[in-house]
Amino acid sequence: MVMYPIESFTQSSESHEYNRSRGAARYVPDDARWYRLEVEPPIPDGKTLILNLGDSTTWGWPSPGDVRPYPVALQAFLPDSVRSVNLGVPGYSSLQGERYLRQLLRRYGTRIRAVTFYFGNNDATENGSPDSVRIGPAGISFMGRPLPGLLEELALYRAMRYVIVMFLRGDNRSPRVDAGAYGDNLRRMVKMCREIGVDVVMIEPMVPLSWPPGHLTRSMSLSDRVSSSWSKAELARSETLYAEGVGRVGRQDSSYQWFLSEAVEHDWILPRIKRPWRDQLGLVAQNGVTVIRAADVFIEAEFPYTFIDYCHPSTAVHQAIARRIAADLGLLGGEE
Repeated sequence: MVMYPIESFTQSSESHEYNRSRGAARYVPDDARWYRLEVEPPIPDGKTLILNLGDSTTWGWPSPGDVRPYPVALQAFLPDSVRSVNLGVPGYSSLQGERYLRQLLRRYGTRIRAVTFYFGNNDATENGSPDSVRIGPAGISFMGRPLPGLLEELALYRAMRYVIVMFLRGDNRSPRVDAGAYGDNLRRMVKMCREIGVDVVMIEPMVPLSWPPGHLTRSMSLSDRVSSSWSKAELARSETLYAEGVGRVGRQDSSYQWFLSEAVEHDWILPRIKRPWRDQLGLVAQNGVTVIRAADVFIEAEFPYTFIDYCHPSTAVHQAIARRIAADLGLLGGEE
């Protein structure tokens, strides 16, 4: 990995927080819901589909106008008969993705050629209570509508859910989706696709090591969002490891990478996938599932070439991922 000095990276003021001036905030879902809150991208008639599910990276953070995400770049590599659809939602975990996929397969199953997944960064964060508690059980519906969605319209239900979640939150030591559940979610997604003959491509997120723990931007700490003494202690440990790693970078000590990697493992504030989740993804891949490691399709450098911030890849990386998807599916028929 090539390390660039922290000070050499300057970030546009437009690419932090939720980029509200461009309206991106409306794409951040209520984390108590599994379904999309914004209007779904149009699904073209008469085309074979590649559905791309994922989080803000898939969607194109900080704004589809600033980054050309891989679902968009993919279209240039595909034959005219196949359409790539961007179904990424900022903030989504694998649990939300699994629920969303169930709905999509019911609606478009006979037209789907392949599905791609990009999950893991949000799973490996601490957010007060696990997604399984906040979102609730799957498969409950009434008159064709998801029951959680119907209940959300009732003020009493919303109030009761808030009280229950705050009670269960306590001094939480759980990520949004633990590593084992993350693996189970991926396996269920693969199984659902294979049952109807749909190909699957999973993408393993990259992790920037030179980004400070718990910071959304270089100058903005997220430590006020720490919701438990455990995650606060973990963040302090992460900051100590990070400081040591950065110091070793300055001394040209090659051991810096271990310290920076370990700093990521203890930072539960920023959405960056961690080792146990990557291990689970590897176990799922042993069943013959195609996995694209984002770090393998591009030079593993840091800013400004590979990442635009704490976890989101650059347009160049998206382009490389898109080409690999088309090639791995045997559909590389477009022009760069």
